[in-house]
Amino acid sequence: HATTTHPDSPLLVRNLDHPKMKGVVVEGYPADCVRVGCRGLGDIRGNRPLWVAGINPGGNLGIDIYYSGTVAAAREAVALGCSAVSLSVYKQKRVDIDWESVTQWAVEVLRVLKPRLEKSPSTLWNVNMAGLDKGSAMPEIQFVPASTDPLDVAFTQNENNGTRRFTYSGCYQDRPRKRGTDVDVVLSGGIAVTPLRLDVTDESLLDTLRLGLPSERNSHEE
Repeated sequence: HATTTHPDSPLLVRNLDHPKMKGVVVEGYPADCVRVGCRGLGDIRGNRPLWVAGINPGGNLGIDIYYSGTVAAAREAVALGCSAVSLSVYKQKRVDIDWESVTQWAVEVLRVLKPRLEKSPSTLWNVNMAGLDKGSAMPEIQFVPASTDPLDVAFTQNENNGTRRFTYSGCYQDRPRKRGTDVDVVLSGGIAVTPLRLDVTDESLLDTLRLGLPSERNSHEE
């Protein structure tokens, strides 16, 4: 999650030249796009529109949510008081993404989420769809937790004139697939929907720490 805040780095905005839609292009991080849309192009506070980030050509599963610009854009929208959905499609090897089908699936997912979005404003959803062969039936939508297992992190190493170069060589598909998680569902050909939240505080540990520490008043009395 990154944003541009330095006064010497203005965000450039230009109109989108597309025959089928109107919009703008923001040269910045994904979260910058949301910030400009929410506060720069017009203050939308009080309106609470739904923000949709994606569809990203690549999975944002499990701990990918901490690296993902798509999820960052959705998260930024929620931080600014809106509801948001991050949409991504996992691309399998030797399978071209059927964007027409994937778009239809995304619309259906949004239809399923609509009553929940209306009931609970300022909610964040991460949606990952399996990229299947053209003509495949829509996969089952499953509400599942995000995997906390690490990616297949591996590097190849080369050295030149005393400088070592590490090139990432991990395979996305080789990550652990704990049953019932978003990784398992999507790598098995399904659609995973995961509700996320901004507050990442460990409440149980915080309560334990509070119980174990003397209050400010008691510490002064001692």
